[in-house]
Amino acid sequence: MALVAAAACNQGDSLGADAGPDVSPPAQLDLPGIVAWLDGDVGIDASRPDLMTWTDRSSYNHVFVAQTVLYGDMPAIAQLNGHQAVQFNGRNRFVSEAVPSASQMDALTLGDRFTVALVFVPARPGEVERRPTSVSDPDPTTPSVLAMAVFPWLPAPPQMPTTVVPPLPSFVVMTDGDGSLSFQAPSSELHAAGTFAPTAQRLIMSTGGQNGPRVLLNGQLQAGTVTPVGTPSHGAYAPIYLGAWDFDWWGFQGAVAEMIVVRGADEATEQALDGYLEVKFSL
Repeated sequence: MALVAAAACNQGDSLGADAGPDVSPPAQLDLPGIVAWLDGDVGIDASRPDLMTWTDRSSYNHVFVAQTVLYGDMPAIAQLNGHQAVQFNGRNRFVSEAVPSASQMDALTLGDRFTVALVFVPARPGEVERRPTSVSDPDPTTPSVLAMAVFPWLPAPPQMPTTVVPPLPSFVVMTDGDGSLSFQAPSSELHAAGTFAPTAQRLIMSTGGQNGPRVLLNGQLQAGTVTPVGTPSHGAYAPIYLGAWDFDWWGFQGAVAEMIVVRGADEATEQALDGYLEVKFSL
């Protein structure tokens, strides 16, 4: 599962090894309702080989912790259009705090109206490791994907789930086997035709559409076919996963420079987020 979308090339796109921390002050965004905000220029602590954290910029002070498969590598630091980013290898991820405070739980109780903004770039074709999609699926031709997901089943961490885990998260962007793109949020899915170029992308996805998710990719409203999927989470608290969603499946290979989650869904919020990311990353 993944987070991707149709692609527009930008001659200024750049993704490379860590060139050192950005010393400029973080860009500002004056927008109410921000419940989670990961900014690659702020809050990443990779000082220990066995522990990597990413503290968000929201007032809730979420601390995302890196996870990987057994003997796997932690996410790496990269650069994207002059800003620090986190590089994923398909077998690692960041997950919001395992034992949240009451205010953090309230923040991530999103309901059915929310907006997600991201800047990311997938690995270039020659850099992608073609591997089986899952343990049970040996087909190595399925595109690698980025998953960003809120699970709607965790009742009160660190307790174990008391219900059956649903097959899909509350919101996610994925590539299908035929190369088309799918955007789910939260109980319907927008299928859009097109391919995905390995260049920096800014994506805004909200539940503000009339019949399904409303998606802006590099400022362009995405059209497609909407189908119902799954069951809404009815506003239950759920942690956020960025990178690989489920380690039984190969996840995203590429970099993420920023992720913002806002409670509420309207065009003014979408435009504010899109404009902020467009200017900051020169996209």
